[in-house]
Amino acid sequence: IIHAVAGMSSNHVFAVGHEGTVLFWDGRRWQGEPTDTTSELWGLIVFDEERAMAVGDSGAAVQRTEQGWSITETGVDVRLEALWGNDADHLFAVGEAGTIIRWNGRSWSPMESGTDAHLNAIWGSSASNVYVAGEDGTLLHWNGSQWTSIETGTDADLNGIWGSGSNDVIVIGGRGTMLLWNGQRWLERTDVT
Repeated sequence: IIHAVAGMSSNHVFAVGHEGTVLFWDGRRWQGEPTDTTSELWGLIVFDEERAMAVGDSGAAVQRTEQGWSITETGVDVRLEALWGNDADHLFAVGEAGTIIRWNGRSWSPMESGTDAHLNAIWGSSASNVYVAGEDGTLLHWNGSQWTSIETGTDADLNGIWGSGSNDVIVIGGRGTMLLWNGQRWLERTDVT
């Protein structure tokens, strides 16, 4: 079972999933890469030809460098669902019980999220403009110094988030929920099915 896929080009793609599975696509074929973890991997980000990071169950995190995949200790024991970063030395990972952890290129450290909600997705336009979406309409924003809660007006689980820039962000969720940030305010789209 594959849970996430990410890549640099059509000839450089990784997929992660069941029991620590990591696959690499070189443009011709998929091949397995060893990770030294048997944890389910749920989130993946790829930075360049050699560097990537994946996260998963029980706080699992594996980092790929030119030497291959290695385990990085996160200090948490919950499912990590997703991660985002603007480079390989500045990452955020999110997961169960309001967990947010931050990678500085060497180690993970916990962050105070202000929620116990299960956090499902993360995206940012810069290291000081990051959004997290979660269960029961949870939406958080990082301004470079603290996480704050954003009132969404919905109790639907928010499962995905993406943007093309700081003034163009889309959050999707259960029951056809779609929230749009236009740089001024959040708008709810109700005509999505």
